[in-house]
Amino acid sequence: MAIVFDPTTIVFDTTTNVFDTTRIVFDTTMNVSDTTTVMFDTTTIVFDTTTNLSDTTTIVFNTTTIVFDTMTSVSDTTTIVFNTTTIVYGDRV
Repeated sequence: MAIVFDPTTIVFDTTTNVFDTTRIVFDTTMNVSDTTTVMFDTTTIVFDTTTNLSDTTTIVFNTTTIVFDTMTSVSDTTTIVFNTTTIVYGDRV
């Protein structure tokens, strides 16, 4: 099962491997992440080193660290699909 993100760009800290955004809004109605940081395994992320942009719309997360506010249950999906390829990688801003 895939979950589609609403934001067009999501910046994360490459040093700590956590999202720098304080909230991630999902494209599905009223579903919002209830954590301020979402951890993930960067070894599963493929991106264009020339442009520092993702060259794929599918990113595999370490889902044990992703919790959704729907029924306060932990997501058991392994694949989260973004609605854009313009996912920015870089230092914390």
